[in-house]
Amino acid sequence: MLLLQRPDEIFNEASQTVGDPLERDALGGEAELTGDRAIPRRLVVVSNRLGSIRDLSQAGGLAVGIGDALAERGGLWLGASAEYQDYAASDEPLIRLERVGKIETAALTLPYEEYSLYYNGYANSTLWPLFHYRLDLVNHRAEFLHAYRQINARFAKALAGLLSGNDDLVWVHDYHLIPLAAQLRRLGVRNRIGFFLHIPFPPPDLFVATPDHEELIDDLLQYDVVGFQTETDVGNFRRSVQAANSITFDINGSAEMNGRTVLSRCFPIGIDVDSIARMANEAAEDVQIDSMRRQILGLKQIIGVDRLDYSKVFPAAWRLSRVFWKGIRNTSGRQPICRLRRRRARRSAPMPTSGPSLKQPPARSTEDTRIWLGPRSATSTVPYHALGLLACCALARSDWSRPCVTE
Repeated sequence: MLLLQRPDEIFNEASQTVGDPLERDALGGEAELTGDRAIPRRLVVVSNRLGSIRDLSQAGGLAVGIGDALAERGGLWLGASAEYQDYAASDEPLIRLERVGKIETAALTLPYEEYSLYYNGYANSTLWPLFHYRLDLVNHRAEFLHAYRQINARFAKALAGLLSGNDDLVWVHDYHLIPLAAQLRRLGVRNRIGFFLHIPFPPPDLFVATPDHEELIDDLLQYDVVGFQTETDVGNFRRSVQAANSITFDINGSAEMNGRTVLSRCFPIGIDVDSIARMANEAAEDVQIDSMRRQILGLKQIIGVDRLDYSKVFPAAWRLSRVFWKGIRNTSGRQPICRLRRRRARRSAPMPTSGPSLKQPPARSTEDTRIWLGPRSATSTVPYHALGLLACCALARSDWSRPCVTE
């Protein structure tokens, strides 16, 4: 997953739109003039979790999009640590710094119970279903909201201590951190701050279903740039702002609020087409592909490209596929073959599973897979095979495959 427009270009476009053009550096981003030299402004990224930046080919979409931007110009990435520890909000944040090439990461340690209420509670039991138009799944509790605000305050306190003056460009990601800019402003931070939402934004008549919808709008208006993936999301956001605060956006997507200018715009995300095409061509003559071609002749198959997240959608998707294929057999009597992409395991924090809405995932994915597949052991009779991205690319472009891509 890649942003089709770089974050520094987005900020520069925003500054020109609001009438405060800044000098551009050699990378096309904003810069501060010092004598005859232009010094690029540091990019500071904030997300709920730190992604893998050591091997972006194995990382998730968020890590790839952020990692590419940071790898090009350098910068800081702040996210929650893979470890938990209880400590008072008034204490100094527990941060572990690490540098990988041009990128410096800051892992913020957070209290387990508070993080669980923030992540499993408000973020994924309130905001996620609401933003995906699923009011029937929305679970709004006071303790969820309190933890959500408290964790964002901890992020703000940690980030304020890591900023190197007012020149850093802060780029905040996704629904977990909507209040972060407002929390930073309360701490006196005056940096340019942008926000990008990776999920849909609901229309006003759905958005008002959460009691604190006006506060969320006020939080988003503390950013200098608010970005969305589609024009529909942008329109829903602008109508929600107008309904809550009677503020309207001009033709450029700008709005004035208390002497500040906020830009709302669509910044599409796409895949790295050149990289995918290169992988598909390189794998065309792979021995594994030839073996699969011989194996599936005359068989129906499903080729899915999914994030194999055993705590979220994959178990349900697998159960659904089993129902779909139930009773279907081919002339050879073998089950159809279901192939999905496998991501190599990487070090990451275990998600809190004691929250109110998420069931505890299997302790080991291999055990879960064995349960789904049953006692079969021969490769030719197992209806599920996990493949790497390289093989999936080759399968998708083969003349004997008719892939269906979803989401």
